[in-house]
Amino acid sequence: MNDIKITAILPAHNEEKGIPAAIKSIQKHVDTIIVACDNCSDDIYKVSKKNGADIVFNTKNNSFRKAGAINQALENYINFDIPNSYCLIMDADTVVENPDLWFSKAKSLLYPNLPKISDDLKNMNVFKKFMLKIFNRKKYNQLFSKKAYDCIGSIFKAPQSNKISSNLEMGQRLEWIAYKTKIKRSQSVFILTGTCSLISNEVLYRVFKKNNYKYFYNVNSITEDFEMTISCKEVGARMISPMECECYTEIQTSIKSLLLQRRRWYLGALSLVFSRRMNLILMSYLGQQFMLMLSVFAYLLYIVVTMIVYDIGDVDFSPYWLIVFFIFQFKQIFDVWHYGNWFKKSYSSSMLGGLVYSFLLQVAYLMALFSLIFHKKIYWNK
Repeated sequence: MNDIKITAILPAHNEEKGIPAAIKSIQKHVDTIIVACDNCSDDIYKVSKKNGADIVFNTKNNSFRKAGAINQALENYINFDIPNSYCLIMDADTVVENPDLWFSKAKSLLYPNLPKISDDLKNMNVFKKFMLKIFNRKKYNQLFSKKAYDCIGSIFKAPQSNKISSNLEMGQRLEWIAYKTKIKRSQSVFILTGTCSLISNEVLYRVFKKNNYKYFYNVNSITEDFEMTISCKEVGARMISPMECECYTEIQTSIKSLLLQRRRWYLGALSLVFSRRMNLILMSYLGQQFMLMLSVFAYLLYIVVTMIVYDIGDVDFSPYWLIVFFIFQFKQIFDVWHYGNWFKKSYSSSMLGGLVYSFLLQVAYLMALFSLIFHKKIYWNK
């Protein structure tokens, strides 16, 4: 495992309070820590140096926020000729939960600890690979199983707390627990989270080449991590998010900040799937967006119909809706069963809390659709 070289890149904007814990959580497990101070007005430069960052620099003429900061770090400080080298892209407010376990598991899945896939297999047509997986799973496993991965993603969750202060906080915690359950069940990576992901330098350079040597992270995307995930998949990268690789990241503390964050996430995904040339990789994401749209409009239709029924006084009990209710409740509890404590399990079984939080997410998705349809430019915090 000592043959693997890891450089951590932490893009930061006024993160002097969070950067010490972020650096400390990875310091013993990476070779170099780079902090990219992006248009900062606090003392993060000095704080980063004091807490052990090897390279700290101020970005120059960067108007592309996180993507631009990472690109400047990659362009100026990374040697792509070094074999078996990786970049850990990590938010400055993120803390790796169990660093020894995280890096031990991650390194065990990389080359040279696992054999590489041959170039022929790496460049195999996506459709051919898909058909092989469907119709000849045995051969597919022989060719691809127990082979080295190129990218390792994290499972992110909210910081530990003895007190849950609001329905909003609990909703986010349960949502991320459900997300972990989904990843474990599907064994697939939807996004290489920007909170903390390990990416092969070889893959990063292939993405750079694919982008005509203009940029690594797309500076025109409002969800640069999602864009990078798609790009990595398109250049043949293998990726995984192991259950052992967990990290803590901040949660939104107000309804406004949650709506703005999710609007940006949703709009970034919508813009991506509708702007790029369609392929089999994008088709799965397009299907997810279609199902999201369907769920949003079904939710709104349910509210409208319920209001109309109550208004005309034609309320009639139907066993059908009781079945729907129990299905909904079962899914709520099932998603958090293995990873939530009894308080979270009890909360997830309450109808009202889940509906209120779901309603906020539906509103955020509608905001994103509105921005997409009317070509409205959005900002991170506006």
